[in-house]
Amino acid sequence: PIYDERRRIVAIGGRVLTGRNDQPRGKFWISQESGIFQKRRTMYAFDRSREPIRRQGFVIIVEGYMDCIACHQAGVLNAVATLGTALTEEHVRFLRRFAPRVVLVYDSDDAGQRAAERSISQFIAQDLDLRILNVPSGKGPADYLEDHSREEFLALTESASEAWEYKLQSVLKRTGTATVAGRQQILGQMLEFLAGSLGDRKSTRL
Repeated sequence: PIYDERRRIVAIGGRVLTGRNDQPRGKFWISQESGIFQKRRTMYAFDRSREPIRRQGFVIIVEGYMDCIACHQAGVLNAVATLGTALTEEHVRFLRRFAPRVVLVYDSDDAGQRAAERSISQFIAQDLDLRILNVPSGKGPADYLEDHSREEFLALTESASEAWEYKLQSVLKRTGTATVAGRQQILGQMLEFLAGSLGDRKSTRL
């Protein structure tokens, strides 16, 4: 079951088991959107995480409900998840009411890194302290927690990079500083990112 923030069931979702002859496309199934369920506004497990988020002063966001369930099973109770969609401005505005700091924990593969990078400007526009963690060894949170403790996972979140540092390191990784052209490209990308983030912040305040 998928609950809204008032603990009302608004949808259901599931993980497709392997080996079925009639396996549909994709690994996950989720209800269609409706008048009471919009993925761009719903955070999975927030109904259970609200008080832990308030007590601890930060929220952990993972990519899907299986990662979120694994976090809660391990005792990481301030974790929530998006539901098959990218993080939206509605998500960010909603979470801002409950915690000043967000740790975004996405898979450390290329797709996860790109998703994390795309989310940065939305958080900056909302004046939130955003940290980004790529789980080591190419694992997602659920895989990591199979072999590591709650304390080890939380230690990773404490060492997560600030958003600006994460963005800079991502650009450096893609471009490199060996040439003048490369350094100019890095500077241009960071300035473009800064201008876009400030523009988003101005439009949000207006």
